[in-house]
Amino acid sequence: MDDRGPTQLSSDVERSQVRLTPPAKRFGAWLVESFILGLPSTLMSEVPSLWALWILVWVWELVLWTKSKTIGKQIFHMTVVHTETYEGVSFGMMFLREIVGKFLSAIVLGLGFLWVAIDRDHQGWHDKIISSVVIEDR
Repeated sequence: MDDRGPTQLSSDVERSQVRLTPPAKRFGAWLVESFILGLPSTLMSEVPSLWALWILVWVWELVLWTKSKTIGKQIFHMTVVHTETYEGVSFGMMFLREIVGKFLSAIVLGLGFLWVAIDRDHQGWHDKIISSVVIEDR
Protein backbone atom coordinates (compact mmCIF):
# COMPACT_ATOMS: atom_id res chain seq x y z
CA MET A 1 0.00 0.00 0.00
CA ASP A 2 1.27 3.46 -0.90
CA ASP A 3 1.58 5.90 2.00
CA ARG A 4 1.88 9.13 0.00
CA GLY A 5 -1.70 10.13 0.86
CA PRO A 6 -4.24 11.93 -1.27
CA THR A 7 -1.72 13.89 -3.30
CA GLN A 8 -0.25 10.78 -4.92
CA LEU A 9 1.06 11.55 -8.39
CA SER A 10 0.72 9.46 -11.50
CA SER A 11 3.86 7.61 -12.51
CA ASP A 12 4.80 10.14 -15.22
CA VAL A 13 4.87 13.13 -12.86
CA GLU A 14 7.28 13.54 -9.99
CA ARG A 15 6.03 15.21 -6.82
CA SER A 16 9.27 17.18 -6.64
CA GLN A 17 8.22 18.98 -9.84
CA VAL A 18 5.00 20.21 -8.24
CA ARG A 19 4.95 23.17 -5.90
CA LEU A 20 1.84 23.69 -3.77
CA THR A 21 0.80 27.32 -3.52
CA PRO A 22 1.36 28.74 -0.01
CA PRO A 23 -1.73 29.94 1.90
CA ALA A 24 -0.56 33.59 1.90
CA LYS A 25 -0.31 33.67 -1.89
CA ARG A 26 -3.74 32.07 -2.22
CA PHE A 27 -5.13 34.73 0.11
CA GLY A 28 -3.53 37.48 -1.98
CA ALA A 29 -5.08 36.05 -5.14
CA TRP A 30 -8.46 35.91 -3.41
CA LEU A 31 -8.19 39.58 -2.36
CA VAL A 32 -7.30 40.72 -5.90
CA GLU A 33 -10.04 38.58 -7.41
CA SER A 34 -12.64 39.84 -4.93
CA PHE A 35 -11.71 43.41 -5.82
CA ILE A 36 -11.89 42.76 -9.57
CA LEU A 37 -15.19 40.88 -9.39
CA GLY A 38 -16.73 43.16 -6.79
CA LEU A 39 -15.74 46.67 -7.86
CA PRO A 40 -17.96 46.93 -10.93
CA SER A 41 -20.98 45.68 -8.98
CA THR A 42 -20.46 48.25 -6.20
CA LEU A 43 -20.23 51.10 -8.73
CA MET A 44 -23.14 50.02 -10.97
CA SER A 45 -25.66 52.19 -9.15
CA GLU A 46 -23.47 55.23 -9.84
CA VAL A 47 -22.50 54.35 -13.41
CA PRO A 48 -25.10 52.13 -15.10
CA SER A 49 -22.83 51.42 -18.07
CA LEU A 50 -20.67 49.33 -15.73
CA TRP A 51 -23.17 46.49 -16.17
CA ALA A 52 -21.37 45.61 -19.39
CA LEU A 53 -18.00 45.61 -17.62
CA TRP A 54 -19.39 43.45 -14.81
CA ILE A 55 -20.73 40.93 -17.33
CA LEU A 56 -17.42 40.87 -19.23
CA VAL A 57 -15.47 40.27 -16.03
CA TRP A 58 -17.72 37.32 -15.14
CA VAL A 59 -17.45 35.92 -18.67
CA TRP A 60 -13.66 36.13 -18.29
CA GLU A 61 -13.94 34.29 -14.96
CA LEU A 62 -16.03 31.51 -16.53
CA VAL A 63 -13.63 31.16 -19.46
CA LEU A 64 -10.76 30.80 -16.99
CA TRP A 65 -12.62 27.97 -15.25
CA THR A 66 -12.11 25.96 -18.46
CA LYS A 67 -8.36 26.35 -17.80
CA SER A 68 -8.59 25.35 -14.10
CA LYS A 69 -8.01 28.93 -13.00
CA THR A 70 -9.80 31.96 -11.62
CA ILE A 71 -8.93 35.60 -12.26
CA GLY A 72 -6.82 35.73 -9.10
CA LYS A 73 -5.09 32.46 -9.89
CA GLN A 74 -4.28 33.64 -13.40
CA ILE A 75 -2.76 36.88 -12.10
CA PHE A 76 -0.75 35.03 -9.43
CA HIS A 77 0.26 32.13 -11.74
CA MET A 78 -1.59 29.29 -10.01
CA THR A 79 -3.67 26.35 -11.28
CA VAL A 80 -6.24 24.05 -9.66
CA VAL A 81 -5.28 20.41 -10.31
CA HIS A 82 -6.59 16.98 -9.32
CA THR A 83 -4.74 15.44 -6.38
CA GLU A 84 -4.01 12.14 -8.14
CA THR A 85 -3.09 13.18 -11.67
CA TYR A 86 -2.01 16.78 -11.16
CA GLU A 87 -3.90 17.63 -14.34
CA GLY A 88 -6.22 20.61 -14.49
CA VAL A 89 -9.78 19.97 -13.36
CA SER A 90 -12.78 20.28 -15.66
CA PHE A 91 -15.14 23.24 -15.95
CA GLY A 92 -17.77 21.24 -14.08
CA MET A 93 -15.39 20.53 -11.22
CA MET A 94 -14.37 24.21 -11.10
CA PHE A 95 -18.06 25.16 -10.97
CA LEU A 96 -18.60 22.73 -8.08
CA ARG A 97 -15.49 24.07 -6.31
CA GLU A 98 -16.18 27.77 -6.84
CA ILE A 99 -19.95 27.79 -6.21
CA VAL A 100 -20.88 24.87 -3.96
CA GLY A 101 -17.52 24.25 -2.30
CA LYS A 102 -16.80 27.85 -1.44
CA PHE A 103 -20.34 28.30 -0.12
CA LEU A 104 -19.78 25.35 2.22
CA SER A 105 -16.33 26.68 3.17
CA ALA A 106 -17.89 30.02 4.08
CA ILE A 107 -21.03 29.05 6.00
CA VAL A 108 -19.19 27.66 9.02
CA LEU A 109 -17.57 30.97 9.97
CA GLY A 110 -15.14 30.66 7.06
CA LEU A 111 -13.50 27.61 8.62
CA GLY A 112 -13.30 25.89 5.24
CA PHE A 113 -11.07 28.71 3.96
CA LEU A 114 -8.94 28.83 7.11
CA TRP A 115 -8.35 25.10 6.68
CA VAL A 116 -5.88 25.99 3.90
CA ALA A 117 -3.48 27.32 6.55
CA ILE A 118 -3.44 24.15 8.67
CA ASP A 119 -3.80 21.41 6.07
CA ARG A 120 -0.63 19.55 4.98
CA ASP A 121 -1.51 20.05 1.30
CA HIS A 122 -2.99 23.56 1.79
CA GLN A 123 -6.46 22.30 0.86
CA GLY A 124 -9.58 24.17 1.85
CA TRP A 125 -12.88 22.31 2.11
CA HIS A 126 -13.71 23.50 -1.42
CA ASP A 127 -10.52 21.75 -2.59
CA LYS A 128 -11.23 18.57 -0.66
CA ILE A 129 -14.75 18.32 -2.13
CA ILE A 130 -13.35 17.89 -5.64
CA SER A 131 -9.99 16.30 -4.67
CA SER A 132 -7.92 19.26 -5.84
CA VAL A 133 -4.89 21.25 -4.80
CA VAL A 134 -3.65 24.63 -6.01
CA ILE A 135 -0.17 24.58 -7.48
CA GLU A 136 2.30 27.14 -8.77
CA ASP A 137 2.48 27.39 -12.56
CA ARG A 138 5.86 26.41 -13.91
